[in-house]
Amino acid sequence: MDRIFHAEGLTVDLERICAIKENYMDDKYQVIVQYNARYTHSQNPFDETVSKDLVSDTIIKDYRNFEYTREAFLGLNEYWSEYLKSKK
Repeated sequence: MDRIFHAEGLTVDLERICAIKENYMDDKYQVIVQYNARYTHSQNPFDETVSKDLVSDTIIKDYRNFEYTREAFLGLNEYWSEYLKSKK
């Protein structure tokens, strides 16, 4: 099973998903994908110090109506479930 999911205009890395949500507020129809937090390291070029930062990535995809949003959410959720089962 592929690690990258692409459908309904949404591309995500299934390995990094923490949560998938739907949002139907203020006439906005969205699928929200939250990734697991990760650390990044960066080096300051002036004093050579290294900093460690916690990064939490979120993908928000807007859709034009409830039906498209629901279809994208259910498709992604099903594919993610299958992906997790295949890893066991």
